[in-house]
Amino acid sequence: MLLAVFSILLAVVILLAHRGMLARTQPRLAWMITIARLVALTALTLMVADLKRSVTRPEKDQCKILVFADASKSMKVNDAKMQTRLQKVESLFSDNKCIDELQQLGRVENQVFADDVQSVQRLDRLNFLPGNTNLAAPLRQILDVDSLGLPVAATVLISDGRHTHGDSPIQVAKSLAAAKIPVSTVLIDEAERPYDISLKIHEAHIVADAGQPFAVQAFISSNSSKAETVTVTLEQDGAEPSSKTVQVPPGAKDFQVEFKTSSTLPGKHLLKLQATTQKQDANPDNDLDCAIVQIQQPPKMNILYLAASLDWEWKYIRLMAKDDKQFVFSALVKANRSEDQEHQFILENIPDETMGKLAGDFPQAPEFYEPYDVVIVETTVFSQLSPAAVDALVAFVQNKGGGLLLRGSLEPVPDTFRKLLPFQETQALLLAKPVRATIAPQSIFSQDRLSPMGVANGFFLPKLTILTIPTQLKISARTALETVRPIHNERNNAPLLIAHAYGAGKVAFTAISDTWKWRLESDQTAEIHRQFWKEVIHFLAQSAKPRLNPLNHGQKIQLDTTTILKLDVLGQDFKPAPDAKPILEITGPDHENSTLEMQPSLDEPGQYEALFNPRLPGLYKLKYNTKIASAKDEIPLTANAIVVAIASGPESLNLDPDPDLLRDLARITEGRFYNLEEFKNKPDSIPISPRIPTTTTTTNLIPPTILYAVFAIAFIAAISFRRRIGLK
Repeated sequence: MLLAVFSILLAVVILLAHRGMLARTQPRLAWMITIARLVALTALTLMVADLKRSVTRPEKDQCKILVFADASKSMKVNDAKMQTRLQKVESLFSDNKCIDELQQLGRVENQVFADDVQSVQRLDRLNFLPGNTNLAAPLRQILDVDSLGLPVAATVLISDGRHTHGDSPIQVAKSLAAAKIPVSTVLIDEAERPYDISLKIHEAHIVADAGQPFAVQAFISSNSSKAETVTVTLEQDGAEPSSKTVQVPPGAKDFQVEFKTSSTLPGKHLLKLQATTQKQDANPDNDLDCAIVQIQQPPKMNILYLAASLDWEWKYIRLMAKDDKQFVFSALVKANRSEDQEHQFILENIPDETMGKLAGDFPQAPEFYEPYDVVIVETTVFSQLSPAAVDALVAFVQNKGGGLLLRGSLEPVPDTFRKLLPFQETQALLLAKPVRATIAPQSIFSQDRLSPMGVANGFFLPKLTILTIPTQLKISARTALETVRPIHNERNNAPLLIAHAYGAGKVAFTAISDTWKWRLESDQTAEIHRQFWKEVIHFLAQSAKPRLNPLNHGQKIQLDTTTILKLDVLGQDFKPAPDAKPILEITGPDHENSTLEMQPSLDEPGQYEALFNPRLPGLYKLKYNTKIASAKDEIPLTANAIVVAIASGPESLNLDPDPDLLRDLARITEGRFYNLEEFKNKPDSIPISPRIPTTTTTTNLIPPTILYAVFAIAFIAAISFRRRIGLK
């Protein structure tokens, strides 16, 4: 204190002397002398004061410093300079300054986290981790590491503060406070809030009729302070896109954009909507969303008619199928009208190369039936089928899941095939007069009471109709059509159409061998004929399945998250193929191609899997190619599918940093809260746990040699300036 008072008094004396010199010399020289004197006085005061600095550090190599860097999906957000939050973390450690200074405190261990924690060697080259952000995970890791090996002296947690998954980190922080482990937090934030738009489809699942227009609504949000021009593009299953350009108001929330479109293709389709602007977007992942639209119309159904001779029934079934755009009718009928094998069959819609493989015989390989959903069999054909041909029909139903309809006498059917039938025996009957038939209570037919088949009183079977009535029905049999009164004084009504499930497919039997008569009687019975066959075929075709079945078709998958793409493969016998070698070709939204080898599933035989982690939002086209190893001459099978990767989940809902949570974590554990620049300038200022042994080193705040030099230079300068004005 005395030194300070004495120094102030001397400074006052120097300033008073300065006023006297101003009257006798030039102001410039007077100021130079005064400044030199003040500098010399300051240096002398500091030398006498001998100021010291004490630095307390943990004992070297006796503790750990843990550094946790957030690598979750929220760290992909760009700032106004289009630098991601994760890139800011990388730049913090790019020159090793932070790590070098932290290593003065203890042994540094680097880790990254999202949903879980992973160790890394360096923090200047990081990859994003899948999953949501769990800030409690790195805090628990601190307790685990502290219990093993060297104690933890301090922890640095670098994050944007977004906690979207797991338990409350505050509760874990209280455990760290009890263990006296301080956690210093570093907030990754933007000096200027970046521009961001987002798009969300209003309805994720849309149902529409084929060929009919339907609406797709999307909502756009913008954080811009002025109106922005936004182009919204609609793309359906990779087809030619359509777009709309709209003006989105400032700070818009849920600004609506609507598209109207249609599709004639039945089944499941993907609709992708994407918003783009001329300005750079901070988070392009949330600019895209997709919807699944189900077009309600049955797909094309392939029907095969198999018979040993021609009759009127096949002719009118053929005409009915040709009148319906949903049916593709094929026929293989043995005519026996020529010795030439090529002319023994009456063919309908069967390729010549396929007939060449048959060599004048009925098909004996199961793969012949692969294109078909339903096979209608006239039972007399069994007299000409080899055992292999019978086995092929069994495989079509049992393994492929095809539908089989039989008509005619049971006598030619071999015992090996009778296991497929929903009954044991048949009884022949010729109707002497018309008989009423009605839909059974558990009918496979629609219950439309306005249609001729659905009326309460049923409809009449014409006189002289030939019936082959099934008897001794199996437990699994399901009666679809029956007579309304007993036949031959039997109490039970006679079933006219029965069906049951067998293996993966369905088998039905019709007792009516000449439904063609309905078509000729009247317009009403002609409609009954059309409805009868249409609904039977629809029922049987529902279970058919392809040999390659991509299970992920039409699926939304999460961006930057590993998804298991699955493929079911059936062999030539339509059983699960354990020896397939599927290759998956993926074309991304950037039109880059990649190839994956699919591996057999450990859970399902004939199912194959590949891990896929999409890095870009958008539509991915999947092409599956495979060949069965045991099938030497088989043509490779192919199938196509489409998936869309979108940013979803809590990580994409709110991307604003949360400094309050990081402040609370630092406060509870007695650490410090930093912004990025503060920590970058002084990383070794983090608080150290009081449990850790420390050493204190004392050094001069300013080296004495510097003070001596400054004093000497200032003193000599003052004397030199005095001599220039003629003073001693």
